[in-house]
Amino acid sequence: MTTRLGIIEKFKFLQLTRVSDGGFAEDEWRRRRVKNIRRRKSPPWPIIGGILTACLFLLFGHKLIPTTAHVTLVSLEPQLPDTGQQARAVVHQFLAAQSFEEKLALVRHPSRVAPFMKRYYATPAGDHSPSIEFSDRHWEEMDGTNSELVKLECLTDGMPQCITIEKTPDGLKLDWESFVIYETTPFKEFISATSSSEGEYRVTVQPDDYYNFAYSDHEKYAAYRIEIPSGETSVHAYALRESPAGKELERLFDLAGQESFNGSQKMNPMLPFTLILRSDRDSKGQLAISEVVSDSWVVRN
Repeated sequence: MTTRLGIIEKFKFLQLTRVSDGGFAEDEWRRRRVKNIRRRKSPPWPIIGGILTACLFLLFGHKLIPTTAHVTLVSLEPQLPDTGQQARAVVHQFLAAQSFEEKLALVRHPSRVAPFMKRYYATPAGDHSPSIEFSDRHWEEMDGTNSELVKLECLTDGMPQCITIEKTPDGLKLDWESFVIYETTPFKEFISATSSSEGEYRVTVQPDDYYNFAYSDHEKYAAYRIEIPSGETSVHAYALRESPAGKELERLFDLAGQESFNGSQKMNPMLPFTLILRSDRDSKGQLAISEVVSDSWVVRN
């Protein structure tokens, strides 16, 4: 609807405007009127932008301006390697050590293993430098005596092995005995000895049902098949059921979800142990289990 003011403006325009070349004043009026309307309807973007900027600054400006309370200092120091990398470095350092003293300083239980190490490195086995290829996997665990152990997965001379490192107040230390699979006497010599002897061995143990010769009484003895880590040799070994060793083996196999042989066993799990074994002169290749030193190849503190 055209307002009265609009009619007056139109009338004045028609009287005062001259249109040349045959044009019409009415058309010129409409053209200018539409242009003026569009100009008035165009949003004032600069003003709107300024208002929005001011609102955003009021809402979030305090987060954009750094203050001493919000500044985080970024250290330019190199990041320390993780536990797995540090543990692998200890193994490499041990292998690179030239003297007995250097090696001894990198192992756990140095007073216990020092005589073992002297004996071991005086043999041809001690001259061998193993080839170790580490995987990226490692894990940490407690050994039941609040000792923190780091386990490294690797291939040693092409054979799978788990190397154990202990966290001690003096730094990371290699468990040397399980690393070299230390034996008091080479196992093959031990089982073929013509005289009675005793030694500490890291073996896998599996309940068995073979009873013969000096160990034919299954009510008195519990039978096991033991195997050295290389898998080259396995023999039968027996523990007196009522001895500390016999009761401990039965308990540990029960904890593993199985029972030692009782005539109705369905599965025979194989578990790692460190055992004191005895070879008697008349045992015909069978061994006696004198003591359970550890329920793994790592001796506890």
